Amino acid sequence: MLLLIASAHAYESPSIDVELRDEVDVFEEIEFDSGWVPSGSPVAVRFQTIAEGGSLVEMDGLSWVYWPPAITHGYDPEPETGVYELDSTVGTTVDAKIDWSGFYYEASVYADTTRFEGEVLFDPWLFEDQEVNSVGVESEGAQAELFRYEQDVITAVSIYIAVDQRMDAWASFAGKDFTTNGSVIDTIDGVEEFEATGQPVLELESTFTGLYAGGLDMVFVPTIGVCIDVVGCYDVASFDVPIEAASADFEREFETMYLDHPLPLMVVEQTDCAFGEVELGEIATCEIEILNWGDLDLEGTAGILGAGEFRVFPGDIYANAAVGDGLTVTFEPTVEGDQAADLILNTSDPLEPAYAIALSGTGIVIEPDPVIIPSEVGVCGCTTTSTRGGIAGIFGLLGLLLVRRRR
Repeated sequence: MLLLIASAHAYESPSIDVELRDEVDVFEEIEFDSGWVPSGSPVAVRFQTIAEGGSLVEMDGLSWVYWPPAITHGYDPEPETGVYELDSTVGTTVDAKIDWSGFYYEASVYADTTRFEGEVLFDPWLFEDQEVNSVGVESEGAQAELFRYEQDVITAVSIYIAVDQRMDAWASFAGKDFTTNGSVIDTIDGVEEFEATGQPVLELESTFTGLYAGGLDMVFVPTIGVCIDVVGCYDVASFDVPIEAASADFEREFETMYLDHPLPLMVVEQTDCAFGEVELGEIATCEIEILNWGDLDLEGTAGILGAGEFRVFPGDIYANAAVGDGLTVTFEPTVEGDQAADLILNTSDPLEPAYAIALSGTGIVIEPDPVIIPSEVGVCGCTTTSTRGGIAGIFGLLGLLLVRRRR
């Protein structure tokens, strides 16, 4: 008779909170020095930038583990916990020089520090297969006048040409992957599988890699206008002329995480229960000790696989971490002969989820002790193997003695 109850559901280790945080001076990678331009010209200018501060990334989620068949691990993002902040200052200087016919003059014509700020919220992990797979911040710096030229056209009317300059900045972030014990997850539903090694804990060493990019644009704003004494001055045309000063993109690893997911670890010393010969109608028992050397509670079921007259109690297994549990197997034969079956332990142990213990026993009939009947002269030496027949024989002998005495 089959009493085996198979384990059909997955087991889980408690989830672990994952908190990712990284701070990087993204503009430090793209500090800019134009040198003197135009090169070789007697009149030239030089643009320089010096950056401080940077960007901050924060993301939260969960690390989870389930099994069987293999120990499967993955990450779940916590919605709306992603934050990307830009908080940088970029110092800009503009120098001019004149080097012509023995005359040399150099001076700083402009110096300013511009603060670039911005924040955007998102759902982690910004992998390539997600609907939103990158975030960015753009910030426009303050505008300053580089020079202004005016020319009278007619009486009371003049035109002017002014050139303003500002620095614009942008920065972006995207997720690349998790690398965990040599395995890579780079999709939102990605998982990795590990073989059970018989350890009480699944030790994971995980690193998240992000993709950073940033740029500084030098924007010149030429403006052409007219001034009329009676009316005043007004701009006729103004437009932006952006020039990419510098840009960069790079990968960067976040701080390594050490994740320890507890696992159950079953230890059973018995490999068999041999009941030997058991009289029909009698009950023999065998005690099974189940130990849990893991850091997570062990659970499961016990059942009999086979046609023997074996029973197990209880049918459920539950052993706390570093504690044990026990089962009792009984053999109660009702027929003569050898019997065999297996006790199957289906448990949450990922190393050996199904453990078999061989069961064997023999049902026997024990014959009653023989009855010896004394004769009239002596002992006849006769025996009988039937209790009912022996009693009848006694009554027969007694009747024979009475007949003889009457004669």
